Amino acid sequence: MKRLFKDSNNKVAEKIISSKEIDIVGNEEYFRIGVLVNGISIDNGFSNSINPPALIPRFELCIGESKRHTTVRLNSNSPFLFNKNTLSAKINSSVHAVHAEMFNRLVGDKDYSFSPIRANGDSLVFDWVHSFCDYFCKFCFKEYDWVIQKSLGISHSKESEIERNIEYISEYLLTGKQNDYSVIWLCTGSLSDPLMEREQHLKVLDLIRSNKYSGRVFMSSAPPKDIVFNKEKSLKVFNEFKNHGLDRLNSGMELVNTKFRKEYIKGFKGSLTCKDYCHFLENAKCVFGNNVGSCVLVGLEPHNNSLEGLLQFSKRGIQSVPTIYTSFVKSQLNNKVFGDVDEFVRTSLSYKDMIKRYNIEIFKSVFGLV
Repeated sequence: MKRLFKDSNNKVAEKIISSKEIDIVGNEEYFRIGVLVNGISIDNGFSNSINPPALIPRFELCIGESKRHTTVRLNSNSPFLFNKNTLSAKINSSVHAVHAEMFNRLVGDKDYSFSPIRANGDSLVFDWVHSFCDYFCKFCFKEYDWVIQKSLGISHSKESEIERNIEYISEYLLTGKQNDYSVIWLCTGSLSDPLMEREQHLKVLDLIRSNKYSGRVFMSSAPPKDIVFNKEKSLKVFNEFKNHGLDRLNSGMELVNTKFRKEYIKGFKGSLTCKDYCHFLENAKCVFGNNVGSCVLVGLEPHNNSLEGLLQFSKRGIQSVPTIYTSFVKSQLNNKVFGDVDEFVRTSLSYKDMIKRYNIEIFKSVFGLV
């Protein structure tokens, strides 16, 4: 295997990775998937020059010649070593390395460990799940913001938190910076009161469109319990969102296996099945066409479960955004991760076959399986 980048002055991690897949996908893709699964260790000579966000040792790298944006966690036990501008690892007894640069825009902002407005690849994310979500999934890294707020003795009502986030978004839209991006993602928390939740979503949509943003707007949210099993009501709500300027509706299933859904997802959302999501999103296709999608979180259940969920979506023309699970909250380090890097690579290759077979859109997220 030809090494894409070499620096004889760099140290490499001491642990040796055994891989059968690296020759198939190449260094750059293998390292991208590998650091999402294992995180990165950092050479001691460089550790003092980085400042990961408080409580969450995490930052963003641009990896390889493609400069693919990838969000990684710090892990002193990782076999992947980052040193200034190089990712290196011992794979099959040989040292492999790729060029990697730190991307400085990933920083905490004001009271948040993960900025409510941030870049995610080529899109802009408006993310106010920090402040209100009634599910508190065990894999959601944004829960740390609530932990931080509580530890500081800061307590806000949902209403005041929502208004604070809307004010934050309003100020950003006045700068016009959103026009540098072709897509805005609204990644929202989900309330037990679906009417209140829709009211906030529509308010933000109106803000975006009233500031003359002409790009595409996507929204990701859990299926509201008042419409998920009622097609007539669903179509009415979907049309209302479309009339307010929404281009694509996403609803993240995350996990497929019923056992793991109940273990990791609290409340009503955890009771929903893959079949329920397929039914709900097929109704959404009546309004948004092929601009309907979901997220499958790979790693917290056997990979064949994730692939089955991706297949069910792909066969129905539902655009999936599979992501690789990585722990960003200390308590989540106890979550069992299924598979080594090679298995994640094989799962990625299997999904790429589905992409070709069913003409699925690729969205390159900072946690993306592909």
